[in-house]
Amino acid sequence: MQTLHIIHLEDPEAPSALALPQLPPSVQVLTAPDMAAFHSLLQHHQPVGVISPAALWGHDAATLLGGLPGVAGFVLVSDTSKAAQAHQWLDAGALDVIGPQDSTRLRVALHHLRSIIEKARADALLSRRARLVDVVQQLSMTRSLADVMAIVRRAARELSGADGATFVLRDREQCYYADEDAISPLWKGQRFSIRECISGVAMLTRAPVIIEDIYEDPRVPHAAYAVTFVRSLLMVPIRAESPIGAIGTYWAIERHATPEDVELMQALANATALTIENVGFQKDLERRVIERTEDLARTNQELEAFSSSVSHDLRNRLNAILGFSSLLDMQVSPKLDAAQQDYIHTIRDCASQMKHTISDLMTLARAGRQEVDMELIDVSELARQSVADLRKGTALPDAEVLIEPGLTAYGDPGLLRLALDNLLSNAFKYSSKQSRPRVVVGAQSSAPDDQLQLFIQDNGAGFDPRHASRLFQPFVRLHEETDFPGTGLGLTIVRRAIERLGGTIAAESQPGIGTTFHVTLPCQRGVTLDTADTATTLL
Repeated sequence: MQTLHIIHLEDPEAPSALALPQLPPSVQVLTAPDMAAFHSLLQHHQPVGVISPAALWGHDAATLLGGLPGVAGFVLVSDTSKAAQAHQWLDAGALDVIGPQDSTRLRVALHHLRSIIEKARADALLSRRARLVDVVQQLSMTRSLADVMAIVRRAARELSGADGATFVLRDREQCYYADEDAISPLWKGQRFSIRECISGVAMLTRAPVIIEDIYEDPRVPHAAYAVTFVRSLLMVPIRAESPIGAIGTYWAIERHATPEDVELMQALANATALTIENVGFQKDLERRVIERTEDLARTNQELEAFSSSVSHDLRNRLNAILGFSSLLDMQVSPKLDAAQQDYIHTIRDCASQMKHTISDLMTLARAGRQEVDMELIDVSELARQSVADLRKGTALPDAEVLIEPGLTAYGDPGLLRLALDNLLSNAFKYSSKQSRPRVVVGAQSSAPDDQLQLFIQDNGAGFDPRHASRLFQPFVRLHEETDFPGTGLGLTIVRRAIERLGGTIAAESQPGIGTTFHVTLPCQRGVTLDTADTATTLL
């Protein structure tokens, strides 16, 4: 069991008649005749309990000891018979106020003091272990040895309460003091023979080294320590089998590292060893990822070249089919009956549809491959531009379009414009048979600050909501092509573009009522673009 320390304060000017009872071997009573001796003992042995006369060295002892770091609790000795004075001392933090001859209450007070010290030590150890857990979590996310050393050197001092800490790496038969955190310089950047330094002892013996006084230990190279503040130290190896380094902690006073100190520092060293191994594995993994990425980039370039070539060849042939069928239609149409003319028109329609399909397939491929350049986008303005361009080729010059102003998001303007073009084109197309077609672009006001929850709503044909899960699949059509022509790839392109932007898309609809597409996009908290809009834009 670890020794508990109780400091008995004495005032030579007013000797106390207090007689301390015999205490168990696990409790050591230390005497301090003056303030300097008291602070020296407190620095070496905290947390401690204190027994003191109520009037001490010309001061009120309760005022002197109350809230003092390292003092777990204190008991005052006084022969005063004034209850008010005793209550005042108790209010200041004293555990008890006893008379110098009250041996029974003294025993009870000492037992209480021992319990308080044990609890303070347990609480301190629990706090240190919690800090160790935090450090291990930090180490798990590091990707470089420099980061590992920075975390460990700070944590070593915090966990041990030391005045300094070093991070030592083994370099063949030398100990390299790679990093440190201390009240004054130690040996950062220096190398010592593994057989001539304490870190080497820890690595060679694969065990912790505790030295209470460096000047009393023959293993210590005194010349190296003479220029430092170090008086005591604890050194633990990094990795039990074939140590790769050591972690040292140092104190400017004589201090014997406790079993808890050793336990915590060795746990830190073990976590450090695992992290260093993981960093090496991570670097190897990163190298493989880079190589794989380069291979994929080359493959993508080859596929893009191939698809572009195929697309070019197919389009040329389709253009030839369209051109010659048009010539045939113009030159021989009067000589053909209605069925034969319908054959020619079918050839032209199929070729035109195939041309649109090829174009959409190429767009879909590019949406999945192109680089994404994220920037702050004025979504409202982008939607206005899309509507303006779509109006030039739509049969809905009088369609009502409402666009909420001030909508912003982070994304790639090209990909977002591609998604908006397809969504708005769909809204125009499927509301084209309404007497008063209406399209609304807005955002949910209840969205989190880091999201834009955009919606595009129309009052068009709608669809059966049971088929919503199929909507974004390639070539899936929920309406007859004769009613609403298209390639069946538009919403697949939209989904690909939105996912590349780190967003999501979903749809809700009712037949004959309309459809609403919900798009979630990232946006920066508290950032807006300058805009002259003050109300919803009517286009």
